[in-house]
Order: sequence, then C-alpha cells, then structure tokens
Amino acid sequence: MAVPGFSLNGASAPHERRRLTERSPRQGNHANAIEVRALTKCYDGPAVLTDITVDVRYGAVTCLLGPNGAGKTTLMRILVGHEAISRGGARIVLPSDGALADRAVGYVPDSSLVYPLLTVREHLRLVEAVYDLDRFSRARGERFLEALGLDEHADVLASKLSKGLKKRLMLACAVRQGARVLVLDEPFDGLDPAGQEMLMSLVEQLRDQGRCVLVSTHRLDIAERVADELIVLDHGRLVFSGTPVQFVRLGEASGSKTAFEAAFAAVSRSSSRPRLDEFDGTSP
Repeated sequence: MAVPGFSLNGASAPHERRRLTERSPRQGNHANAIEVRALTKCYDGPAVLTDITVDVRYGAVTCLLGPNGAGKTTLMRILVGHEAISRGGARIVLPSDGALADRAVGYVPDSSLVYPLLTVREHLRLVEAVYDLDRFSRARGERFLEALGLDEHADVLASKLSKGLKKRLMLACAVRQGARVLVLDEPFDGLDPAGQEMLMSLVEQLRDQGRCVLVSTHRLDIAERVADELIVLDHGRLVFSGTPVQFVRLGEASGSKTAFEAAFAAVSRSSSRPRLDEFDGTSP
C-alpha cells in the first residue's frame, strides 16, 4: 500500500500479472551493485558453492532461485559479510551518490533478528541512533510505518509480531538506515496472500527508487511475478543468469508444464531424483 505523503516511490499502481514476453526493460541506473567472481565456498566436506560468477544491478529486482539446499542462503551470507570465502571474490559496489559504506547494505535473513523487548517504533528510533540519522517527526514516522504496513503495530513488542510482520520490520529498518543494496533471504516464506501482496509492492517500489533488491526464493510463482533478472542455483552451481524472458525460452520447447516450471526443470537436476512410488512397500 502506497501512502499519500510517504509512498516509497511516490506513486501507487494496481498490481497486474504481466506476461513475461511483454515485460519491457527497466529504465534507469543499470550499474553493478554486486560483483561475484569465481566464488567457491567449502566447509569440511564438498563445496557448497562452486565457481560462481555473476553480477547484480541497481534498479532491478534480482531473484536468486533454487530448491532448498541449493546454496542461496550461503551466497547471501557471504555477500553481507557473515561467511568467509574459500576461493574467488565478491564485492558490493557503492553507488556514486555518496552512500556511506557502513549503511549501504541492508540484510533481512530468513530467521527473525529483532529485539523482542522493543516495539516497532523503538526499532526505528534505534536505527536512527545507531546510524546518527535525523529523527523522523512523529507525523513523518507514522507515514513511514503506514507505507510499510506497520502503522497498526507501531507500539507492539517485536516478540508479539507474526513472522511476516517481523520480516517487514527488518525491511523497514534496512530502508530507514538508507540501504541502497537490499539482500532479502526468503522474505515471502510463511506469509499469507495479503502479506505477500504487500511485500511485492514494497519490493517493486524499492526497485523503482534505483536500489538493488536481491531476493532469494524457492517459489517459481514469486520469481515470475517480481523478477527483472534471475540467478538460478542448483547443488551449489550457477545454472542460469539472465532475464525471465531468456529463462522462459529454455522451457518453451518442452511443451509441458508452465514455461517457468519447464525452464526450471531444464536447468535443474531435481528430475533425476528417485520417485516415491519406488518405495511403496510392494517391492523389497
């Protein structure tokens, strides 16, 4: 919901499900925000990420797509500095508008990292204090919370919020700090349809402000709806990087499933897994 006086992008438009083949390129800054080169991550056993090379742009929603266990969270944790790199490199490219390095990146992990004994409003005051920001007036703060769908929960303790509201609160803190690169790990997981719609709107507004929005998901419907660009991982390897239109072309020749599902099957090895009907109890 965009709010008069404090829309994240200054405008609101009804959502429409657009055909991927008709989606026009986004206008504006296409400079790289994230650059990953030959990145490999190992723990004690086999590599969990192998030779990843990819770029992520400002002014775009990039979906990091893949099944559970593909390496999405590990890659995101590396990008925000929570994991070390075994080989290769990755860097955040700061925008040329003077954004400060210590607050240029906002991270919303899959787990809820909030202060349970602080209210929603107090979280924003804490961000303002930590990053030495001018405090919003009460009226402007209310409009900001309303733009993020948190106004009705402003004085609620974070411990009392639902999973979806906690994620929205973490996103609000990242936006308030002035982050130009937003790294969101499975932000749609566990949300009801209304919560998903709200978050999709926020993600699109942040993109339209020229920010880099990197969103991980294992859901094809989410990626199809919000992505300007796709990065697909499978078993720790990069199997696709490009636009949704290019991705769909991979599956159009199969003539089965939806175009997105067919494309995902074309780049994933998941179809080689054993079928459950092999274990129906009738065979030794």
